[in-house]
Amino acid sequence: MRHMGIAIGLALVIAGPAAAQDHRLDGVWEGAYDCAQGRTGLTLTLDATPNGAVTATFHFWPRQDTRIKASGRFSMRGTIDPQGRLRLEPDRWIDRPPEYAMVGLTGTVYAGQNGEKDTMLGDVTGLASCTRWAAKRK
Repeated sequence: MRHMGIAIGLALVIAGPAAAQDHRLDGVWEGAYDCAQGRTGLTLTLDATPNGAVTATFHFWPRQDTRIKASGRFSMRGTIDPQGRLRLEPDRWIDRPPEYAMVGLTGTVYAGQNGEKDTMLGDVTGLASCTRWAAKRK
């Protein structure tokens, strides 16, 4: 059975300037997600604007413990509410490997031991063969 590689689409739109400042999402986040090809590495670079919109570049890459052999990048858009709940949708490919598709994410931003919002956890949406994702501030 042939497995299609899956890339997660991600960018954020914040629900107003106060939410953007509260969550301090700007910067680089690194983690992984699970799909049919196995656990795949991800690097997410986020940039918030004064009006609360956030743009992102999502870069996926092979890990040693996965069947994925390609890497790729795309931009994303979505929403985050004041409680830190994310709903993320893909925007456009920047570097697309053959036979890869973008999917969405839902999840939550959490505070770590230092009190900073430094962890994102959630579900991959749009494709039944994908399950969970997680990222930490780098």
